[in-house]
Amino acid sequence: MEKPKLVLTREDWYHNCGDGCCFDFGADLYINDERVEGVDLSDESPEDALEAVLEHLGYEVVWDEGSDD
Repeated sequence: MEKPKLVLTREDWYHNCGDGCCFDFGADLYINDERVEGVDLSDESPEDALEAVLEHLGYEVVWDEGSDD
């Protein structure tokens, strides 16, 4: 049985304002050519990125932080 395939793409972007005094950058995440809104891989933790992917796929994500024992 063939497993479903997810194609993950990172697209880096850079922006200079018209007078050259401003510079911004980021990295968008795409799943099967669909941009995941609200995710910037240039400043997301791996946990936040994983959570965004799973939520984009329709999952409710709850982190189990374990016990303090």
